[in-house]
Amino acid sequence: MRDVVLECATAMPAAVIVDVDTLAVRSPVSLLAFSVAWARTTKWPGVPILLVAGKPTNRALLAESRVARYVPVHPDLRSAKRSLMPVKPRQRVTLPLAWDSRSPRRASRFVTQTCTSWGIGHEATADAAAVTTELVENSVVHTHSAPLLRLELHRSVLTVAVSDGDPAPAVLGDCFQARGLNLVAYFARAWGCMPTSEGGKVVWAVLRQARTP
Repeated sequence: MRDVVLECATAMPAAVIVDVDTLAVRSPVSLLAFSVAWARTTKWPGVPILLVAGKPTNRALLAESRVARYVPVHPDLRSAKRSLMPVKPRQRVTLPLAWDSRSPRRASRFVTQTCTSWGIGHEATADAAAVTTELVENSVVHTHSAPLLRLELHRSVLTVAVSDGDPAPAVLGDCFQARGLNLVAYFARAWGCMPTSEGGKVVWAVLRQARTP
């Protein structure tokens, strides 16, 4: 359930709403999956997670597991939808890349051009290009799939995300990936890895505040 919620969130919907009443909940411990998903999506992709629980027993289980302290719980779907605040549309571009050693450089140029067109400052643009280079290079070197680059600007926050078809998570403990991911961790305010609905993964990095000139 946790992975399903995370996969839905990476598609960038307005919100992920789960009707708990349709699930067979046997223990409050199983509901902690929603708290974990909420924590992992807070920084990216920043998509709200809402729960619908009309049955008193399920509402009691959510309270007992303390999930309700973090994830909003609503009595019905209409109430959950009404609670969503209007948000400014994200600026988003994508670039499909080939499984090719030239892709990191191509991706870096694309990010630099896009950030310039969005009016992002030089320092944030340079950070985004460096992060993009490392993420795409890691994908090309360590997977056998074509990466997909996604660049987003939302509420002055710039995010770089690179997805590929390999489900193996990117971790700092991997000696072959360590140098690149350490650079990503240095430039990014936060970064992480999440599964995708296509069976692969997406590695994302939220950069420091992207101030426009």
